[in-house]
Amino acid sequence: MKQLLALGKISDAAQTAFDYLGRFFGMQTYEYGIDSVGGIIMAMRPDLLMVSLEDLLVAPTTAIGDLRKDNPNIPIITFGTVDDKVKFDKQVPEEKLENLNIPHDENQAFNTVCQVLRVNPDALRKQMMNRKKILVVDDDATTLRGLRSMLEDKYEVSVANSGAKALEMVAANLPDVMLLDYEMPGMGGREVLVKIRQTPGWTKLPVIFVTSSSDKEVIKELIALKASGLLLKPPIAGNLIATIEKALGNEK
Repeated sequence: MKQLLALGKISDAAQTAFDYLGRFFGMQTYEYGIDSVGGIIMAMRPDLLMVSLEDLLVAPTTAIGDLRKDNPNIPIITFGTVDDKVKFDKQVPEEKLENLNIPHDENQAFNTVCQVLRVNPDALRKQMMNRKKILVVDDDATTLRGLRSMLEDKYEVSVANSGAKALEMVAANLPDVMLLDYEMPGMGGREVLVKIRQTPGWTKLPVIFVTSSSDKEVIKELIALKASGLLLKPPIAGNLIATIEKALGNEK
């Protein structure tokens, strides 16, 4: 799976675009300044850099040139409003970069990325249509990134950082399996599973708990709530995928 890295300030509208692209590509974001991204790029080794126009318009015009010089083999595009793209083109006319327009049009966003990466969009859509959908729910960003990286080559992965957000996402697009943290602030994993088991159309959704707790009473409670599996943090990739496949009915 091709990896995308978005750099700079990310608005809610941009995040919506990235959530959509995350259905087809590995999607990472870094909001701590373009000038400090060198080590992150070396660690992540993305296939495409996406740079915020909002940051570029207040940063030195050499920012893109420095990125290209330091990462000659990684293509670069921008993301931002059409108006900001016009301003950037006037400010740096020598740069001819594709732009991911924000607010986004799904086809434009997808086709722009595919064009720059030289990926066949129809073939990629067909490939992704056959993938099972996994929703990962955890309030810890590091855990979300780790689980996503283990799964995104095999499944269509989406993430939620709270129980309430998870239920919103289930209502919008029912996943095939949910990986659910047991201990979260606000609505915890237990409350999420109770709601799922009480909601028509959701009752058979396989829910696998991923937790730091090995307390026997907690485990008994999860069994009583008809959890489809339990994994202790941090899960091993092989065990994680085997547990998901069992929940999907694909156990060998």
